[in-house]
Amino acid sequence: MYTNINKQIDETQQRHRKHKKLKLKLDQLRLSLQTEKSKLIRYKTILDDEEQDVNKLESFSLGALFYTIVGTKEKKLQKEKQEYLAAKLKYDEAYETVSDISEEVLELVKLVKEYQSSDQDYEKLIKMKKEMILQSKDENTEKLIQLREARSELQEDIRELKEAIQAGNNVKSNLRNMSEALHSAKNWGTYDMLGGGLIATASKHSKIDRANRYAHQVQRSLRLFKNELLDVKVHGNFDLQLSSFDTFADYFFDGLISDWIVQSKINNSLNNVSDMNRKIAGITQKLNIQSELKQNELDAINKSILQFVSEME
Repeated sequence: MYTNINKQIDETQQRHRKHKKLKLKLDQLRLSLQTEKSKLIRYKTILDDEEQDVNKLESFSLGALFYTIVGTKEKKLQKEKQEYLAAKLKYDEAYETVSDISEEVLELVKLVKEYQSSDQDYEKLIKMKKEMILQSKDENTEKLIQLREARSELQEDIRELKEAIQAGNNVKSNLRNMSEALHSAKNWGTYDMLGGGLIATASKHSKIDRANRYAHQVQRSLRLFKNELLDVKVHGNFDLQLSSFDTFADYFFDGLISDWIVQSKINNSLNNVSDMNRKIAGITQKLNIQSELKQNELDAINKSILQFVSEME
């Protein structure tokens, strides 16, 4: 009997905790969606402004004629095109992010509904536990219930830590793909400077395009990693510095555009990727340490439970 009741207690506690975490995630996701929608509107305004600047210089306007006469039109046009391209990359990223988060919100709303009954079940569980303790009139029964509750909490902590570690590893994998594409582009850029010609230039730009596509994958995996870290209980000096996750793509695109025009350098972009990779590696290392500590606590509680059960038999 007690085995079935204890199993019911564990399952109800887990569902109740899962429901709370899902609601927290949903709230955070909705805030992120509002932020990204605001960014999308802002980048659209910037993009339109930059496009107008390019069009003005490419037209036969008085301003364009002035720049041509003084010999600076091409330089000015190149600068405006670079600014337009940076704005376009950021706008496209924001658009994809809004689309991704919108889908995630819909999925999470469904999940939250599935766990709605957990609150009522949890209230019933509290009453049932009180009745069990009163009926047994045994301190060991109360202690055993407390130990099982602690075990259930630790099991959930460990599961959430492992999910966060996996999400961090996904970020590192995407960063590695981006870094490889950038290193390849840098090598082709050096070859181009040594006289590689059109093929080298095309190859370099192909690698940069691939790195650009990876940027969204990295940004998305960073967001998912950040969401998983919301579930994690951490102790001690554990500075996650999550704010930099949200702006990684913006910094990367700025570096990409400034590097693009220098044939032999992809350094800014590579530095951005390397810095983020070091940060993620540091966080996942701390998560692994937390997981090991939790596992040690769980092992100790399991021993205590076995001891109590053997004494009660």
